[in-house]
Amino acid sequence: MVKLNDSTYRRCVNDIVTLGMAVTKRNNDPSYGIDVKYVDPLDFVHSYTEDPNFGDLVYAGHVERVSIGELKRRLVGRYRKRSSKKLPTR
Repeated sequence: MVKLNDSTYRRCVNDIVTLGMAVTKRNNDPSYGIDVKYVDPLDFVHSYTEDPNFGDLVYAGHVERVSIGELKRRLVGRYRKRSSKKLPTR
């Protein structure tokens, strides 16, 4: 079982109190292993639901902002070096 760190826990409690919901995501990162990431509920995208526990969702996701360096790290070995030159450098 992966536990929330104190910062993520506090942000989730604050979101539940102010917005009525909190969102986290389990990541399986090849470099860092399994961890739990906080997701801002404003960046959470999901299908229409009538269940207050979101049990009838068809799809769910979130908007994630990453730097170019982080994107390149995640894509190591997936693309040929020549195609990575198309990524912006800033």
